[in-house]
Amino acid sequence: MQNLSIISRYLYAVAIAVFGLQYFIYGDFVPTLFPVPDTVPARIIWVIIIACVLIVAGVFIAGKLKSRLTATILGLFFLFLFLVLHIPKIVRSPHDAIAWTSAFEVLAMVGGAWILADTLPSVALGQRVQPNALDKIITTGPYLFAISLTVFGVQHFMYTENIVALIPGWVPGPILWSYLIGCIFFAVALSIFLKKKTRLAAVLLGTMFLSWVLLLHIPRVLANVQKQDEWTNAFVALAMSGISFTLAAALKEKNR
Repeated sequence: MQNLSIISRYLYAVAIAVFGLQYFIYGDFVPTLFPVPDTVPARIIWVIIIACVLIVAGVFIAGKLKSRLTATILGLFFLFLFLVLHIPKIVRSPHDAIAWTSAFEVLAMVGGAWILADTLPSVALGQRVQPNALDKIITTGPYLFAISLTVFGVQHFMYTENIVALIPGWVPGPILWSYLIGCIFFAVALSIFLKKKTRLAAVLLGTMFLSWVLLLHIPRVLANVQKQDEWTNAFVALAMSGISFTLAAALKEKNR
């Protein structure tokens, strides 16, 4: 599992760093992940600051430079975005499928960061209480990821037409695939909550997300190089793959 742990860390780290690079390329926030209101003062300064934070976080995680602390703080940062930016947007537009998807992609990023943090060695902090508090926080990572998967599963049944539109034309039975993938999300989430066969479920989920990157997102990016959303979606899928493989690598009991 050592190789899987390394690969998964890189997948997640690369995705986080690319989100930061997008800020410099487009000169603004990534709208799906960071729906920051236009009225925010000194917008470009915040764009640069957050871009640097994401790039540095990606580099630190990939290079294992204080990566446990970095992943923990990154999870807190994404949780802040989820609560302050995404939840209000869902409240304002409860029937907006994109708002739900974006919000729970960010919550999945929280879970992924804390799953990763939980796999890394603690930094010695003497007798201070802080490590215990952080340890309790990061153990919620798998459950936050499972909650996100549950929402994704529901969406595959509620917004089937939107999902089908994303499936390449050469894939037969797109509606069936939408339902099947929704069921897979439910099954993996249930596996995480019940702590049964979770390693196998996470490996299969990570493989599915990675196959989407290769077969679905890369062709879409190449066909729409100028579209920021296509790049974002591709690296969100890459991050989801990394999170899934990280979860699989973290589980040592054979019955999980």
